[in-house]
Amino acid sequence: MPAEAILLGTDLALDPTDPAKAEQIRKFSGGEGLTGAVDCSGQSVAHHIALEALAPMGKLALVAEAATLVIRRSDQLIPKQLTVFGPWYVSINACADTFQVIAMPKITMERLATHTLTLHEADTAYRMVDARETEKAVFVRQGA
Repeated sequence: MPAEAILLGTDLALDPTDPAKAEQIRKFSGGEGLTGAVDCSGQSVAHHIALEALAPMGKLALVAEAATLVIRRSDQLIPKQLTVFGPWYVSINACADTFQVIAMPKITMERLATHTLTLHEADTAYRMVDARETEKAVFVRQGA
């Protein structure tokens, strides 16, 4: 899991079950917290790890949907003035803008996507997303 994230271009990847993850974040950030985080898992536990790890004014991009996310806004968001955002459907260019905003330009949607389909396969892509067979699919021009 963390090795895959490193291959995708992240600077730090954590195993959410590792009890030493908070110490790893502190060491990596010099005790300041992270300026940006991306969650591609859609798991609430990963969202909470990211929220706790962010420094004041930090940004969290959610690139996968979670069924439920309960945020303690008075503890997790407001005091640190965090920004949390994530698109439902987004173009490649808008996704690049998302990663640039959180200062992670090495991460691209092409690397995160689990499926690449043509526009002629749009019905298949939307069925896959609806059936939860994929969370991240990219449409490409025919022959690209």
